[in-house]
Amino acid sequence: MSARPSSSLPLAVAYAVLVAYASLYPLSGWHHPQGLSSSAFLSLPWPRWWGRFDVVANLLGYLPLGALVFAAALRGGHRRAVALLAGAGLPALLSLLLELTQNYLPQRVPSALDLALNAAGAAIGALLAAAADALGLSLRWQM
Repeated sequence: MSARPSSSLPLAVAYAVLVAYASLYPLSGWHHPQGLSSSAFLSLPWPRWWGRFDVVANLLGYLPLGALVFAAALRGGHRRAVALLAGAGLPALLSLLLELTQNYLPQRVPSALDLALNAAGAAIGALLAAAADALGLSLRWQM
């Protein structure tokens, strides 16, 4: 498939910046955590208490990003399978980086549950975009 002009790439980048801002807000009080490594949250058990809002917000927050990355990769000339992997994988990597960065902000708490929900949301978004494309409902954003 050849590359076609599309605004899906700039939209995906803009949405990723918005997600990063929301994940790191208030962007103040940066410090170096003492004791545990930055990735220690990955081996901790999932929180005992979590709310429905957190689950929905994490799933829905990354769903559009997965769809936008899928569309950008597809319109960039990549095969559907590669676009699907990009749509699921790149937002999951972004989520991992943001969760690691939250260690340096005292008002933020990194969580493996958040990472899993963000990755699931991105994968669902990429799958929905792939299904829409397979049904001929291709996203036709032009620059």
